[in-house]
Amino acid sequence: METKAETFAKLHPMQQAYIMAKASFDTLEEQNKNVEKKYIAEHNIKNADGSTPAHIWRIDDMAVFEKANRETEKDCIATWPARKILLAAESKLIEWSLTCFPASAVKGLNHAAQRYLHHRERLVELAMKIDYAKVPKAYRRG
Repeated sequence: METKAETFAKLHPMQQAYIMAKASFDTLEEQNKNVEKKYIAEHNIKNADGSTPAHIWRIDDMAVFEKANRETEKDCIATWPARKILLAAESKLIEWSLTCFPASAVKGLNHAAQRYLHHRERLVELAMKIDYAKVPKAYRRG
């Protein structure tokens, strides 16, 4: 049975870059969620309806929300740089994957990827399934 490292090594560099960017972003997001959950639990924060907010941004009381933001900002890692890297890796992955499709389909797929989130997500999903070694050479343009 093949290990994850062996499977990763067989991927195209664009697929590898996307996986690394996604893992980095997801790790930061998870760390931030844990900081928020811990803060909310430790301070027993409740909304007006008695529910416990799942995230700081879902706290109803503005004063409590602002205090929670101030007090957790040093522990929360800014995800914006990681998000920008992820979006760039995603765009490059889509661009690369389109080189594996017949030229006649590329214009429409590229248009859809730029305009519709659902199509973009689907193209990323498909791009991650491409076994570049099996793509006919006639379709390879990248």
